[in-house]
Amino acid sequence: MKPVSALAIVVLLMAAAPASAHHSFSAEFDASKCRDVTGILTKVNYENPHSYIFVDVKDASDKVAEAKFQM
Repeated sequence: MKPVSALAIVVLLMAAAPASAHHSFSAEFDASKCRDVTGILTKVNYENPHSYIFVDVKDASDKVAEAKFQM
């Protein structure tokens, strides 16, 4: 019975590998270009499969722009 359990575990781990590739940080973001954003939280959307937050941010000329962040 142990070889069957070991095989099942290996198959499950192999099936989970593509899911981790779907959420690859380095594929979508450049970690060397991080910055801080300060503003007013205006909205939070909980959508399947990702959530979003919206922030009103002022630029150097005090113009307000909406920033959207995926969680």
